[in-house]
Amino acid sequence: SDGGFMRCDCFSAVRMAGPRGLPRRPSSPRRPSSLCRAERLPQSASGSLTLQEQRAFVEIGHALEEGEGISKGSSWRRGLKLLRAGVPDPWKAFAWLHVSGAEGLARSLPSHAATLQKWYDTNLELTFGPGRVPEAFSEGALGRAPLFDPGIYPPTGLEEAGQQEPQTLEEKWPNLVALLRPEGVSAAKRVLWVLSRLWESRSSFFPWVPPLLLELLAFCEEHEACAVLHCVMERCESQLGGAKRETGPAFLFCDSFGFRQVVRQVVLLARGSGDATSSAVASLECLGLDVSILVTHWLRDGLAAVLPTAAVFRLTGPLLCEGWSEPARFLLVLLGQAAKGLKDCSDVAAARRVLSLEFLGQGKASLTLDALARSAFHL
Repeated sequence: SDGGFMRCDCFSAVRMAGPRGLPRRPSSPRRPSSLCRAERLPQSASGSLTLQEQRAFVEIGHALEEGEGISKGSSWRRGLKLLRAGVPDPWKAFAWLHVSGAEGLARSLPSHAATLQKWYDTNLELTFGPGRVPEAFSEGALGRAPLFDPGIYPPTGLEEAGQQEPQTLEEKWPNLVALLRPEGVSAAKRVLWVLSRLWESRSSFFPWVPPLLLELLAFCEEHEACAVLHCVMERCESQLGGAKRETGPAFLFCDSFGFRQVVRQVVLLARGSGDATSSAVASLECLGLDVSILVTHWLRDGLAAVLPTAAVFRLTGPLLCEGWSEPARFLLVLLGQAAKGLKDCSDVAAARRVLSLEFLGQGKASLTLDALARSAFHL
């Protein structure tokens, strides 16, 4: 330990475990990741997690491991409420590793890969070759990593003249990249290449993975972040089979069909809300904008490209636990907040300014982050 903080894997939290691995003694908080520029992190509410709150996250992990997640019992609801309210920074890694199912992955590893670090090191060598794992990558396009987004999207109509679609990690999410040290950005690219190899013969549409990885690396170490994402990708793909794929969107989309379902459902909710959100949709359509295209661009990465960093981190835990519906809730509230300003817009440029200010929490009617979360999640 270091001043009361732990530097080891969160899985040591169950070393004094009761039934089903539930902790009998409180775990310890952790400092931000060694890959992170801690001074650049948004301010977070101070506090801790009680033993009962820690147990809620551990129980969610066990429910996922045993295939019980879909039942979403009292522990699940309690843990989700904690995530939506905002987990203190020293406890983010603990919560994220459990609610993603990564703790179950650690327990299921065979004896020759008994830790997540060994599991990850093996996958690094399989990806790059023995002794060839890169310490750093070239800047710009030469050092580009897989972004899991092969989709070709029509323009939203809100773009400024000459604006091009970003193509690299650094271009798409500069605010999140800025939170990491250079070695953290290199770690992100290694993880993306490892996940690309693990998933090369399976689904390839995970546009939410790169920004989520950048968020994870602020509080988790490289091998932990890879395990979290691999588990979440497994979970969302497992819910695409059979009848579930035909009846509604899965936990998180991992193909273009599932994503189209998500967009369609969000647009229907927005249009049919009968409140300020539907007014905002009407105003955008009066300006000749296709709301479905707008929602496609905003939701494909879970709003990571348009929200301020603090709001992105507020969504990280709920997204890992509940999936696409969590950023969708934020989006519906934000559109409702922008309704009055959009109604007064006479052109697309004015609408662009209104939406930009609203997403950044700087509009005249903008809610504070806590108020936005309460409105979106009915806390």
